Amino acid sequence: MCRAVPDTLSSSLMPPISGELSSHSVWRMPEEAPTLRQRIREAKARLTWDNCSLAVVFSLFVVMRAADRVFSKRVADRMANYQLMYYNVLWPIGVQVMQVLVCAGWVLYHRYRVGDKRYGWSFFLPGASIATVAGTAYPQWRLALFSFWDQLNAVITGIPSPYISQNDQGIMTNFVIIWTVLISMWYLNTRYAQEHILGCVLIFMSGLVSIVVNLQTNDPPLGEYAAAGGTLQQSSPMWYVIYVLGTLPAGISNCYKQKCLKSVDLEVMYASLWSGFWQILWGLLMFPINWVPMPEPASSNPPEKTGEFLARAWTCFWGEVPMDAGGVAYIPSTNVSVIKTHSFESCNATTIEWNYSPGDEVCAGGDGSAALWFVVYIMFNVAFNVLLLWLTKRMSGTWAQIGTVLCLDLASIFSQFRFLMGSEAEDLTLQQWFGLILAGIAMWVYNLKDEVDASGNQVKGADGRPKPRDSQASLPASGRPSGFSASLLPIVAAPNADRF
Repeated sequence: MCRAVPDTLSSSLMPPISGELSSHSVWRMPEEAPTLRQRIREAKARLTWDNCSLAVVFSLFVVMRAADRVFSKRVADRMANYQLMYYNVLWPIGVQVMQVLVCAGWVLYHRYRVGDKRYGWSFFLPGASIATVAGTAYPQWRLALFSFWDQLNAVITGIPSPYISQNDQGIMTNFVIIWTVLISMWYLNTRYAQEHILGCVLIFMSGLVSIVVNLQTNDPPLGEYAAAGGTLQQSSPMWYVIYVLGTLPAGISNCYKQKCLKSVDLEVMYASLWSGFWQILWGLLMFPINWVPMPEPASSNPPEKTGEFLARAWTCFWGEVPMDAGGVAYIPSTNVSVIKTHSFESCNATTIEWNYSPGDEVCAGGDGSAALWFVVYIMFNVAFNVLLLWLTKRMSGTWAQIGTVLCLDLASIFSQFRFLMGSEAEDLTLQQWFGLILAGIAMWVYNLKDEVDASGNQVKGADGRPKPRDSQASLPASGRPSGFSASLLPIVAAPNADRF
C-alpha cells in the first residue's frame, strides 16, 4: 500500500474513476486472483451440514423411495390374493417394529453422543415434551389423523398393485401432485408462481409421453403387466380407476403433515413413531374393505370366511401355497387362451385373448418368499418415510411430492434389473425414457422459484414465527427441536390455524 502522489502527478498517471482524487486518498494495488488451493479451501469451508443437508437428505430420499417401490412390488405380487391382509395387518405392524428400533437408536444417539439428556425413555410416551420446540406435548388425535390418510392411500392403491406394472403405477402416482397443489391452495393458503404450474404440467405431460405409443398402436397394450413368474398379463381398466382414486388421500396427507410439522416444529422421529402406532389401529379398522367384491381377477373374500382367509394369507406370506383338504391349491391359477378370428374385407385376422387369474401358486414364486422381500422392504420404507417428513418440514408437502417424481423415475429404472425385480423385471421403452427425462426437467423448473403463502412469505422452514419476505437465511437440519429455534428459517403460521 502507498500514498497517492500530488494531484498533478496522479492525474497524469491514472485518471480518476469517480470524482476527483483527494491528496489524502489512498491508492491500493489490485488484488491478485485467488489460487486454486485458496479456492479449494474456500469451497471446503462452505461444505457445512447447514449448507449441504438438503442435497444430502434429498439424494438419500430418492434412492430409498425408489428401492421401496421396487421391493414393495415384489411383496405385493406374491400376496396377490391377500392384498388387504398384507396392507392392513402385516404392513403396519412390520413397519412399526422397524420404526421403534430406528427411534431407539435415535434416542441413544442424542442422549449419549450429542449429550441431550431430554432424550430418554419418555420419548416413547404419548405426552412427551420433546415432541415440540416449545417443550409441550402434541395432541395424539392429530398424530392419529397423520397416519389415517396414509393408511387409506396404502389400502386403495395396494389392492390393484399386483395387476398394474411398476411403470404405470409411477405414472398414475403423479396424480398426487395435482391433489396436493389444489388442497394446499385452500388448506395452507399456498400461492404458486408460473414456474410451479409449469413444473406440474410438465410432470403430467411426462406421464402422457410415456404411454403415447401404447395409446396410438396398442403395442404393447396399455395395461399389460408382468405377473409373478414373468408371464405377461392384461389388467382390467377398473384397477386403474381404483388406483387413481387412491392417490387423493395421499394429497390430503401431504398437506396435513406440512401443517402439523411446521406449525409447532414437530419432532420428525416422534411424529413418525406415534403416527405408526395409530396406523396399526387404522389398518385393523379398514380390514372389512376385504369383503367388498373387486374386479377380476381378484378373488372374493366373504365375511364368514375371514378366519380361513387369515390362515391362508399367513401361509402365503411365508412362501408356501395354501392347500385345501385334498392337497390342491386353494385358489388354482387359470391361464386360458381363446383363439378368435375376425373377418375383414381383404383378410381374416386371428387374435388370442387370455383369461388369467393369479392362483395361490404365486405365493411360492421364485426368487424368495413375500416374507423375505418384506424384511428388505421395511428397511427402505422406514428410512424414506422419515426423510419424507424431514423434507416436508424443511420445504413443503408439494415440494416433497415433486421430488417423489424422481424417486418413481429411479424406481422405473430399477425395475428393469432382474437382481432387483426378479422375473417381474420389464425393460423401459424409448417413450418411457423420454417421460423420465421430462419429469427431471419438471423438477428443475419447479425449483426456479420458492413457494410462498398468501402474505408473500416463503413456505420453507418450520416453527410458525413470521419471516421476512425473500429471506435468504439457511435452515439448520439437525432433526432436533432445539436446533430448530434461534437460527431457524421459519414460516408464518397459516391464518386458518383452526383447521385440522
